[in-house]
Amino acid sequence: MTDNLNKESKDIVEINYEIERINEKVQSIERIASTVESLADSGLKSWDKYLQQKDEREKRESIVKQQIHEKEIESEDKKHKRSIYLLSGLLAVVFILLITALIVEQYDLVKVILNSTLAVAGGAGITAMFKKGKNS
Repeated sequence: MTDNLNKESKDIVEINYEIERINEKVQSIERIASTVESLADSGLKSWDKYLQQKDEREKRESIVKQQIHEKEIESEDKKHKRSIYLLSGLLAVVFILLITALIVEQYDLVKVILNSTLAVAGGAGITAMFKKGKNS
């Protein structure tokens, strides 16, 4: 009977040892699970932070692009106004010259003024004034 008791006690000791090993493994798995959970939480927090920074950066870039576009439009408006003023001034000068030549009855001078004005306007003068450059 003592053999039986010794055998049972050995079995119980072995079972206890196995239970302790299983408990250690379970604790180890629980630590790993908590570490993975912690890493997942930090990963999500980092991703949220990245998305917020990306949104802020895109908003800033959008504002900068809008400001650049507004400045380009303002610059084009100024160029357009200058062109209109220049064209108006040139037309006024030509008109004054024509009226003066007509008053003095210099009809040949009127023809020369008109021919010169049309030649300049038909050439590079007017077309270059209204062409948009690639850099503007």
